[in-house]
Amino acid sequence: MRIAFCLGLLAVQGCGSDGGAGNDLAVPPDLSSVGPTALINAAPDLVGFDTVLDGSQSADSLGRALSYKWHLVSAPAGSAITDAALSSTSAVKITFAPDLGGDYQIALEVSTTDGAGGAASTQAKVTVPTLPLFFHQGTFTASGMSASVGVLRSDGSGQRLLSCPVSPDGGASELGWAFNSMFSVSTWQPPPGSAQKALFAFPEIVPLGGGVNDNQLLVADETSNCATQAPPRIDQSSDAFYSTHAHLWPRFSPDGSRVMWVDNPQSPGFSRLVTVNVGGSNLRVIRSTSADLSSAPPVWVDDTHVAWVEETGTAMAPKPIIYQSSDLSMAGDSSTAPGDRAALIDCTGVLTVVNQFAILTKGGTTALIVAGGSKKKANGGALNLYRMANGNCSQVTVLAGEPAGGDAGDFALSPDQSTIVISTTHGQGIPDGGPTPQHDLFTLPSDGSSAPVFFAGDPLVDDLGPHWLANGRQLFWTQAGAGVSGSGVRGAGLVIANADGTHQRSLYAERSSGGVDTIVLGGSNSGISCAYGGALTGGAGTLLLLLAGLFAIWYARRSRGI
Repeated sequence: MRIAFCLGLLAVQGCGSDGGAGNDLAVPPDLSSVGPTALINAAPDLVGFDTVLDGSQSADSLGRALSYKWHLVSAPAGSAITDAALSSTSAVKITFAPDLGGDYQIALEVSTTDGAGGAASTQAKVTVPTLPLFFHQGTFTASGMSASVGVLRSDGSGQRLLSCPVSPDGGASELGWAFNSMFSVSTWQPPPGSAQKALFAFPEIVPLGGGVNDNQLLVADETSNCATQAPPRIDQSSDAFYSTHAHLWPRFSPDGSRVMWVDNPQSPGFSRLVTVNVGGSNLRVIRSTSADLSSAPPVWVDDTHVAWVEETGTAMAPKPIIYQSSDLSMAGDSSTAPGDRAALIDCTGVLTVVNQFAILTKGGTTALIVAGGSKKKANGGALNLYRMANGNCSQVTVLAGEPAGGDAGDFALSPDQSTIVISTTHGQGIPDGGPTPQHDLFTLPSDGSSAPVFFAGDPLVDDLGPHWLANGRQLFWTQAGAGVSGSGVRGAGLVIANADGTHQRSLYAERSSGGVDTIVLGGSNSGISCAYGGALTGGAGTLLLLLAGLFAIWYARRSRGI
């Protein structure tokens, strides 16, 4: 009995809260958790920017100081990135500049600096994103030309054709395709991080034989492939879309749900401003008129309002007026809805031509950026870039002035409307860095607060047709001119750079091999094609003949002096 009592007393004491016998009988701690833990936090960015790798969340259970050892385990196929490209292999936080998009496998080993705590390691897959952008590809052989629209990624990878090559038929259809399509692609980019796909709208003239062509308007997404997933046409239901001329300048609404373009139907013979859902439904004819609606690409003011240039007067002395109308309320010409159409600017007597315009709504004020001129270039006129306020052409500021015969006709406005990038010849107020004629890229603030600043160019090449990517952090354009003797790679092609001009690199270059010349272009924003002679003349001699016909068509259509 006494033995049982002692054992019971001992059990009670062991459960006590006074810290006595309880400590002596506690289960020993799990020593397997003592030591460091490795953890990687990554902030991958586009090619052209640094990707950040952060090991600062790694820790030691006893709070001891850690040392770090980074290692690049693998990189995308074709990448030249190795451990030597890491900003450090021993810092807590490091960076590297990826040369390709895709998956990079990163390893981190941490150990206590006193050597007593052991080491721990971990790996992380870091996916560097890319953005899709379009290109125009013309292939020239001794027998003729074919042309297509394609897509590639912003690291230069993944080139493929959205539309299969249009075969030459011996007629003018190739020229028509080149004139109307090489400068008519529109892109809608989803917001960063969105699961939506980028969209591309472009016209195409397909030869049917016997001198008959089928004019199509296509909408592709970034996964389209002409061979396996051809983009659908959205213009099948009405004669309004079957025309002798291509659908000019398709433009997506800001939300990507609709496409607008200038159409020239066979019957009636009027220019039409048309919008339609990206699936081809809910057609709206905003304007139908015998006046010229194709002197400048139309623009979306917002998701429900559109603006265009309508020219009155003779062909040699047009008087452009920029109008605005509501797309949302329109099932027919806005003349049937009084008050729906308003003239934003009447440039009668100020400008004889408008090549391109943009509407600014930044900061609660409305202004227009206009590329245009007051008289024909042949008569010493020039195309300048203007800012116009209060809907009045007489209240104008020259943002970029050109010399006689100069051409400041192609520009792109950044997504936040703060910056303009313009392709311009050397001239008044523009730094002259090479022989003329020479097209370089310049940037300037949209409010005109400072003069243009050189962005990109070289004395041997032209830089043309700038396009902002949707995030506003990068641009791509056509670089045209100098060839590389004997290399098979010519100087024309697509170039991309960060918005500050850094990390400029070639994406896709013109090539010549086995009697086949491949021309690569990014296209313009304004429809101006004369500047692209430098981009195209690097091809075969047959190309020069095609260009002669192309520019003959261009000058005939634009005899008003552009």
